[in-house]
Amino acid sequence: MIYRLTRRAEADIKSIERYTVKEFGYVQADLYLGGLDALFDLLCENPNLGREIAPGRRRFAYRQHIILYRVEVEELQIIRIWNMKRRLPEGWT
Repeated sequence: MIYRLTRRAEADIKSIERYTVKEFGYVQADLYLGGLDALFDLLCENPNLGREIAPGRRRFAYRQHIILYRVEVEELQIIRIWNMKRRLPEGWT
């Protein structure tokens, strides 16, 4: 199984990168984003690790973020990477 990021998830990653570089520097940003990438690979290998919200829809906590994803037949679709300090979008709680 492979993973695919939605446009919103790609925008989330860019936002996380900008914020982390600004607040903590390039090294920490690389570590955090590398950890997200490793987590996405892990979720592809074990798509049921996250808590099921609805059939095929799951969430998984990673440090300061919640990964919202959908399990498809051939791929894991990363929907959003949501900061834990924010209220989750409707349907993902």
